[in-house]
Amino acid sequence: MAAKKKSPSGGIIVLLIVLIAAAGYLFFSKMNVLNSITVDGVTRSERDRIVSLLGLEAGKDVSSIDLSEVRRIIRQDGAYEVLACEMRTGGNLYLDLRGRVARAKIKDTGMLYIIDEYGQVMAKYAAGDAYSEGKEYSLLDVTGLEIHGAAAIGSELPAADQNQVIAVSTVIRAMDSTGLYSLVTELNVQDLNNIYMATVYGYFVEFGDSGKAENKCNIISQVIADLRQEGRYGGSIDATSGESAVYKPS
Repeated sequence: MAAKKKSPSGGIIVLLIVLIAAAGYLFFSKMNVLNSITVDGVTRSERDRIVSLLGLEAGKDVSSIDLSEVRRIIRQDGAYEVLACEMRTGGNLYLDLRGRVARAKIKDTGMLYIIDEYGQVMAKYAAGDAYSEGKEYSLLDVTGLEIHGAAAIGSELPAADQNQVIAVSTVIRAMDSTGLYSLVTELNVQDLNNIYMATVYGYFVEFGDSGKAENKCNIISQVIADLRQEGRYGGSIDATSGESAVYKPS
């Protein structure tokens, strides 16, 4: 009697199982390694600099990537605020960053701090550093604010009274939105009920508290424009009401 031929189905099934297992291994291996880094909110050159700063390379085990450490490194660089930091499907590290803009400088006990419009520290210098050779030289001077403890780059400026930092941030953003920023050389917040400004044209501005900041800045900008048109310089501008301003010649 002739021998029966073996059915090829058993061998095919085994082969399929092996192929599926191999594909599964490759898929999960790829899922567990860093394949790409996406950085929104920055230029291409800055994206490359940030990736280099993080020291991350494709193929790194994603389980070894500490997202809190990624945030810390970027924060301490000082140039960006991290809006989002997450590991996405396919081994993609996603970062969304907001560029900080230097808006003011504060001198305190031998140190100079550069802050953005939210009162976060972007840089700090020891006394004697050649900071005046750079762009920081033309920044707004914030006075009357007492630093309390160590100021870390990337963190909010630590003040003895954090309400001072809030006031500084509020007024700077109001000055930015109204065009007043370029006209002011000093912002003093020692007394939060009697904030005052000094301007490039010699006007002393009584600002009052930080309430109605945008209204006050709009009014001050208009009064300065009118006074300059009339050729009147110096004196003081009382804008404490937030509704109108009174000019007092010197």
